[in-house]
Amino acid sequence: MLFDGINDDKILLCFAGVLEKSVERCPILLKAVNSLLNLEIKYMAHMHPRVRKCLDSLRHEIKDSSGKVLSQINVQITKEGAEDLFNFLKHRATQAAYETKKELFKEASFINLILHSACEQFEDSLIRSGDSKKEFKRFARSYKDLLWPDIFKTIDSQNAYIKELAKRFGSVINILDKIEEVNNV
Repeated sequence: MLFDGINDDKILLCFAGVLEKSVERCPILLKAVNSLLNLEIKYMAHMHPRVRKCLDSLRHEIKDSSGKVLSQINVQITKEGAEDLFNFLKHRATQAAYETKKELFKEASFINLILHSACEQFEDSLIRSGDSKKEFKRFARSYKDLLWPDIFKTIDSQNAYIKELAKRFGSVINILDKIEEVNNV
């Protein structure tokens, strides 16, 4: 088969390569696969500010509503003051850890929503687009010998000339596309 011996995590990449090399072009299917392959979730760009905000309670000084800088705690330089400071910091650290944990859980569900949305878009582009049925037929014709070995042997022996002509035609189309790209640049 087309994907024998390929690891699961490489199948989509391989599928894109197979679509690119098919004799009959399948641009809509290829675009759908490449779109999913190029999905980027930049974790730090949207996560860092939210986690950073959770750590603000650990600051020694804060600004009040007027913008004046105030100390969050003032203690005496005594054993009791040290205990008060320790308890204050312990409470603030626990609170910051809890708030950070909440944001991380929100992030996990947010990433799941991104992936779910990307997969739905992929499914719509690959299966439900107006031309997908036509392109899947093109794909099947391009790889019919691999998909259904032995079924088309007699037909292929009669159509070897046409198959070779179609392959060369595909090569000419690829060359013309590259020339067009160069001319458009």
